[in-house]
Amino acid sequence: MSWFRRRATPTSGVSDDMLDGLRHPDPDVRAASIHSCGTARLEAAVPLLADRLLDPHPRVRAAAAGALGQVGGARAADALVRAARTRRVPTGRLARELARCAPDHYLEAALQQAGNRGVRPLLALAAGLRGRTIAIQPLLIEMAGGSEPERTAAYHALGALGDEKVVPLLIDALFDAGPRARQSARGALRRLGALAPGAVAAGARVDARPRGLRRLLPAGRARRTLT
Repeated sequence: MSWFRRRATPTSGVSDDMLDGLRHPDPDVRAASIHSCGTARLEAAVPLLADRLLDPHPRVRAAAAGALGQVGGARAADALVRAARTRRVPTGRLARELARCAPDHYLEAALQQAGNRGVRPLLALAAGLRGRTIAIQPLLIEMAGGSEPERTAAYHALGALGDEKVVPLLIDALFDAGPRARQSARGALRRLGALAPGAVAAGARVDARPRGLRRLLPAGRARRTLT
């Protein structure tokens, strides 16, 4: 019996067969064992569940993401963030599970870490699903000055948070140079009950983001974001 099984089995109430199933050659058995670990909230299984995020079968990878969301905690959240870098699990699924499992203040801290630049869209989407906090909205507004994937995720999350103060920024974003960002801004405005200007429906495009950003960010931060 491995060290992992000696440590996990007596305290978790989960059988050795379930843990062995995580490495079983049959993907159906692996997925079933993963579901069982998630249902049992077996924190000791997090490293093995993280491994299954790289499984060759998409259904097993999705099951692993769901189980990590059920288990919760910082280690499970870290595993989901790492999975975003592999692009083996759809971002939407990772965002839902990250929103479910991340501890308090995890997303705010992760958004500010320089090493997470490549996964900031995932973090923003998770933040939008998680709901409003005092710290998260200014970080999302600052993301609106980033790359197109960052802007797209930031607009979506800002719409999900439900604060009408961001409507000026989102209206400016209807003229974003990136088509995905414009679409995200339109969806965010719909969620907030705001209507798009008629010129946008005709396809007018101009980079008007600085106006909205300057209205929402402190002057010093706005200059840093826009330069």
